[in-house]
Amino acid sequence: MYTRTGRDERSYFPIRINQTGMIPIIFAMSLVTFPYIMGQAISLRSAGMPDIVRTAANLMVQLFNPNAPTWWFVIIFVTLVVGFSYFYLSITFDTKEIAEGIQKRGGYIPGIRPGRQTADYLRNTSNHLNFFGGSFIAIIAVFPYVATLINNMLKARNIPALDVVQIDFLISGAGLIIVVGVVLEILRRFKAESQSYDYRSFL
Repeated sequence: MYTRTGRDERSYFPIRINQTGMIPIIFAMSLVTFPYIMGQAISLRSAGMPDIVRTAANLMVQLFNPNAPTWWFVIIFVTLVVGFSYFYLSITFDTKEIAEGIQKRGGYIPGIRPGRQTADYLRNTSNHLNFFGGSFIAIIAVFPYVATLINNMLKARNIPALDVVQIDFLISGAGLIIVVGVVLEILRRFKAESQSYDYRSFL
């Protein structure tokens, strides 16, 4: 929220919890599966290669296989998603430019001085919200892999009550985020159209 100097007028600047959308998941998945692709390519052409190269290729295939995930895969994937969410936010959300725009319109955030302090306040607020947003999308994206790992661990211990078949996900965590985002966007557009229709009825 910010106000205008000399006026009893308040405006709100919305900062979403998840400002980066699906971009961090796409970047993280590309990087975390790259060693698996390289390991497969080396394994297919491992004839005549040194043993250390074949061992490294097999290790990469084993650790970074998305079809048979390991805990290393999950940890690295979550770390990359959260890291890329901060990286992408720093590129797309220019707090200095926003602070200058508010100051040019004669506005200020109550209790915060215009200019640099406003930019720092917006940056700290967006980073704080992005921690929860980035962590949330990381948990959603990694959920199928964690569920598969837990299921495999239970099957390895021969627990009859939980000895279920391999989990097949009809929709991934990333796909779920896309579906929810599309539904929310449709609802926002429907609300905007209904409000504009109400405004036109007064003309």
